Amino acid sequence: MKVSQLIEEIESNPQLASLNVSFRGKKHQIYPWLKGRYFHKFVVGEESLAEKNTSLLFRQITSFFYGFFHLFKRYDAWGFSNVQERVLVDGKYFDKLYDGFNELKDYRILLIELQLFKQYPRRKIYSKHIVSKAFFMLQEEVYQRLFLRKIHLENETILSEIEQKTGVTIDAKNAVRKYLAQYAVMRFWLRILKNPKLVFTTVSYSNFGYILAFHERGIKVVELQHGVISEGHQAYNYKQTFEANAFPDALAVWSKKEYSFLHEKTHFPTKTIFPIGRPILEKYASLAIESTTLKTICVSLQDGPIGDRLINELLSFNERFPSQLQFQLQCRRTTEATYRERFDFPSNFDFFTGTIYENIAQSDLHITAFSTSAIESLVIGKAVIFLDESGKAKEVFGDLIASNPYCSLVHNAEELKAFLSELTIPAKADVQSASEDLNTPNYTLQLKKLIANLTA
Repeated sequence: MKVSQLIEEIESNPQLASLNVSFRGKKHQIYPWLKGRYFHKFVVGEESLAEKNTSLLFRQITSFFYGFFHLFKRYDAWGFSNVQERVLVDGKYFDKLYDGFNELKDYRILLIELQLFKQYPRRKIYSKHIVSKAFFMLQEEVYQRLFLRKIHLENETILSEIEQKTGVTIDAKNAVRKYLAQYAVMRFWLRILKNPKLVFTTVSYSNFGYILAFHERGIKVVELQHGVISEGHQAYNYKQTFEANAFPDALAVWSKKEYSFLHEKTHFPTKTIFPIGRPILEKYASLAIESTTLKTICVSLQDGPIGDRLINELLSFNERFPSQLQFQLQCRRTTEATYRERFDFPSNFDFFTGTIYENIAQSDLHITAFSTSAIESLVIGKAVIFLDESGKAKEVFGDLIASNPYCSLVHNAEELKAFLSELTIPAKADVQSASEDLNTPNYTLQLKKLIANLTA
């Protein structure tokens, strides 16, 4: 069953609104807090890619004081981000979503960065003011263990119905504890720290507790789009309306496509939508090479079984239909060493050491299972093939596949062979022209308008 169909079936139950937790005299609807975990496990097969362990705890401890004293200064805004959003640009690591703020004269933003998998020296990053999110997360972990060992969920039997429909189980109370701890710890620090006028976040559905605390202080929250927003993404597809207090006040999206979806096809409780684009794409669109023959293919991998299936299909293609093609594999969190332990790669399969944007710009074609990098590739000027036998790509990117002439879907190695045998590499300008609706130009100007509107 498609994710969108399953959401519609589950959210037809009006009792979801009565699935609550009481904390400090207030009731909170928790279905939105749990929804992401249920559907992530339904799609990926795992509840989380970052399981708690000693190694993870050690990394958090070592980054606890990263930029510590920046916390106690005054800022116009705070931004919650992830080190995974950084790419190397001109010798420094650029945050794709926040370092565009540096173009705003005299606008000070504090970046609160999740550094679970990497940490860069401050001299090697573009961001001017930055602290590690570990400062808050370690306190939240202690708070959960001391004060949230026992929590009561109202109408908990509803969870059994959700688990029966999805076929997966999650640790629901653990998820609720996470957001209650976020709320309690941030509520405490907002009484001590100088409060910002705005807060930006890249993943609102991982920060529900923080958002509750910010709203309690009258601080508006803006989510910056970080990935695909469509019917196939459970975090944005709502068929039932829930209380808005844990959701952002505004969503800054890439283009009018997301704007239309959020206004017309979902009950996502944020109604203030701003298309603002992405600063990183404008840079690499100008750097992308022109090519007329297919020699190099960028392969954007995804973690978990989905990425493994993509590699298997490409290896099968390479074995059954020998060619001179060069495959440049782009990792996310899973390391090259891990992939090399699982697979025996021939000489024409390499792991690209630069950024995904450099990989796209330097290649002739882009292949992925259903990564958001597909949209970015089209904006940069490179055609995309979704190689996905599961149907997930069609569910998430169906409208794009149907409407963009440079975006195609194949299901296996044989279909890939047939497609490539007929392929003519399109001109970069043609791909960019056909994909203008995927990104809003003049990012800095749009960002200024957004801030002015929300702080007026």
